[in-house]
Amino acid sequence: KPNGKNMASLALANIAQSIAYDNKSGSPLGELAMSLALNKDLQIIKIDIARFQNALELEDDVNAQLANIDKNSVYGDIASSINSALLYPKDEKAAIENLQKTAKTRPNFFNLSSLANYYIASEKFKDAQLLYDRLIEQSKGLSEQAMGAKKWQLFFGRSNAYTGLKNPQAAIKDLRAANDLEPDNPLLLNSLGYILADNNVDLDEARKLLEKAVQMRPQSGETIDSLGWLMFRQGEYEEAIDRLEFAMMLAPNVGEIAEHLGDAYWTTNRKEEAKLEWSKAISLTKSSDDKARISSKMLKGID
Repeated sequence: KPNGKNMASLALANIAQSIAYDNKSGSPLGELAMSLALNKDLQIIKIDIARFQNALELEDDVNAQLANIDKNSVYGDIASSINSALLYPKDEKAAIENLQKTAKTRPNFFNLSSLANYYIASEKFKDAQLLYDRLIEQSKGLSEQAMGAKKWQLFFGRSNAYTGLKNPQAAIKDLRAANDLEPDNPLLLNSLGYILADNNVDLDEARKLLEKAVQMRPQSGETIDSLGWLMFRQGEYEEAIDRLEFAMMLAPNVGEIAEHLGDAYWTTNRKEEAKLEWSKAISLTKSSDDKARISSKMLKGID
């Protein structure tokens, strides 16, 4: 009977995962609750419930669920990360301090990587770069199983830090390293292709990377935006507008896409439409540097 309960609990957990992967099937919380009722010791189920409750902004329920997680376990690390995700919109400093405390107590790859990601989100790019330097150095000679993390993610993370530090050459080098470790990953293909296009470097290579990424993710607004931006860089303005308009339809809340579309409209003498897109981009972007750059375009246009 106990073994049957465990099997039923895991079966329900698997059903919940299937529901989660199919966005049209609704919430998996019911199946997860039944799974936990059959086996109250499965901490991973509590973590999954907390994740979905967090997505639904059920903060009190999340806190109640995470209170029962063993803080000195890998699940405790994940719980700390979810706690920071709850805190971050209200108190950025408290969210980072929470992760710093966890990383100091348990300085493993998961906790340190999570902290580095929050540094990037908070535009503490130098702190993130130094932390990724440390992780990449520690990863030498270790298997991914021993690390409990993927090595490509470390190089990808540091590339984001270098991008924030306005060091595209270092970012490109890290993205090439990440692509070597994880070939045919559409996220990495898109990231490398985009940064090459954005810096007018190796545009033929960038096109191959981005066309492959779009083929793998034909409904990704961000990926289609990258290909449209490359076409803009290569002077294919009408083709670029087609791609960028489609990208904007797929991802209407991404400021970068709106800015790119505004640039393409301005270049083809559709200046009022350009200003509308730039205005939208300003409202959607968070970075003060980005807002200043786009505001300048609103006043002066672009060459």
